[in-house]
Amino acid sequence: MQNPDKTIAVEKETITQLKNINKKSLKQRCKNLAKKLMGRAADPKDMIFWPAGMLLLGLTEIRDDQLNASVRKESCIEAVEEYHALWTSRQGGRVRFVDDALAGFSLLRMYEITADGKYLDSAHRIFSFLKDTAKDSERSIIYNVSGRDDFILADGVGMTALFLSYYGSVLKGLDVEDEAREAFDLAALQLINFRKNGCDSKTHLPYHAYSLTKGKLGILGWGRAVGWILMGVAGCAMYLPEDHEHRQTIMEWAKELVETAISYQRSDGAIAWDLPCMEGHVDSSATGMIGWSIKKIGSVMTDGLVESEDVLDKLDKALLYLTESSGKVIDSLSPCEDLAVHRQVYGTNAWGQGAVLACLKAK
Repeated sequence: MQNPDKTIAVEKETITQLKNINKKSLKQRCKNLAKKLMGRAADPKDMIFWPAGMLLLGLTEIRDDQLNASVRKESCIEAVEEYHALWTSRQGGRVRFVDDALAGFSLLRMYEITADGKYLDSAHRIFSFLKDTAKDSERSIIYNVSGRDDFILADGVGMTALFLSYYGSVLKGLDVEDEAREAFDLAALQLINFRKNGCDSKTHLPYHAYSLTKGKLGILGWGRAVGWILMGVAGCAMYLPEDHEHRQTIMEWAKELVETAISYQRSDGAIAWDLPCMEGHVDSSATGMIGWSIKKIGSVMTDGLVESEDVLDKLDKALLYLTESSGKVIDSLSPCEDLAVHRQVYGTNAWGQGAVLACLKAK
């Protein structure tokens, strides 16, 4: 059973983190000043990069059956509205990276919640970017937009499949059939290709990445990589049309992935930073991402995918245990510095905060 007061505290802290995510440290401000004095422009931060996208995901996971739901919903919507306005005014709604697709998912949520066309306009720009960005010979979206490699990362696959499937569903509801079909096809293809090229045949766990020229890359079963893939699968499970040619394959994979992930759930309900390392350090961000995905996939599958409510109950208890009374989520693994480079540093960060909130609010 969840503690609603603690969930509310997590939500309030998430709003605070979103408001502060673009504040630069003294060290960063000094670096930017030095660059300016040397006549070099400081590279502006992408305001909808994936850490912000994860906070937005948590805030736009709306439930109306919790304590003070109407007031809390209004606060969450207002925070996202303010952030969208800031991004639009400061960066002109510019889309720069594949990771921006995660924020696009929440902007589509805002469009459906508010019916305000400005959010759909932003989603259109994200779709155009993804449609035109570099792809490999199988039409998988290459993660690094710089063009320095042809790596297909679980991060990019999950974020883009999640966004594109939802975007297709929204456009289909608006009777924009051709573009909706294009979005559905591109979403499904990211997952189909990753399942074929980026997963281990014995454990069924995903690697962090793959390349058609270099094979499977990175650590097998890294927690957030599993989370990203499951989030993309959850998107297609929720939004891909019943008659889509790849839906059955993706739904079969969804069942396999959920069962695999649950098999690595620790006795305390949490997920380790790398799934097979069950006695290693817990990662609240991976736990939140995987938990959100399991809840979403379970909500559209009626064949007893999650056999026992005990699984979800243990999951929520673990996430609340990983949350301080102030609402800060702890024990979230630091950023991945490169393929197979995961410094064992844990703490409070945007991706852990947003993922845990999204999972706690999901049903």
